[in-house]
Amino acid sequence: MSLDWSIEKVENWKELADDQQERVITDTVVFGCMAVGIGKITEENWHEWYARFAWIEKHDGPWMRDGDGPLKMKPEWVKRRIGLSTNVYPHETRSQWIGRLLKNEKIDMNRWIDMEVRTLEMKEAKSDA
Repeated sequence: MSLDWSIEKVENWKELADDQQERVITDTVVFGCMAVGIGKITEENWHEWYARFAWIEKHDGPWMRDGDGPLKMKPEWVKRRIGLSTNVYPHETRSQWIGRLLKNEKIDMNRWIDMEVRTLEMKEAKSDA
């Protein structure tokens, strides 16, 4: 399924479209919608959208870079994109979103631990041979 999006309802949206740095930020917000489980930026939800994304960046690191290195999302950049919409659906409540993250983290942890155990067992088997 494609990720469809629009900034037509964003105030002065052409300013965002005409500036390279603003386009990078918009692209990050669009893809961030999938990560945060919120497909539209509204006056009512932009704080929640930003807080979830900030947590992701705290956990995984910034999604953007500039000439000086990693670049964290700023609240005003998200607020500036009120009106942005995507086809990310359904909207996840905070509880649903946290549940999804924990489920995925549990899967990742188990895979990582299994791989570490197998690696240690293989090394031990080679040294015993």
